[in-house]
Amino acid sequence: MYARDNAAGATDGQQQPTGAQVDTAVTALKMLADPTRLRLLWQLRDGEHDVGTLAAGSPAMAWWAASSRWMA
Repeated sequence: MYARDNAAGATDGQQQPTGAQVDTAVTALKMLADPTRLRLLWQLRDGEHDVGTLAAGSPAMAWWAASSRWMA
């Protein structure tokens, strides 16, 4: 798969992303760059868990799990 710099001949799947799409992707990637958040997401990949399960073994995980309810 090759990136194209020109829009001529490019299909919809090959168009450059909009500024808003780039901003959204950057925000999501920044969130995933935090190791604690990434570990929480990894634990949640198979479904919901209670805070105690998510926080087991890590004070940082406990803090993130407890504070995430305010982010939802």
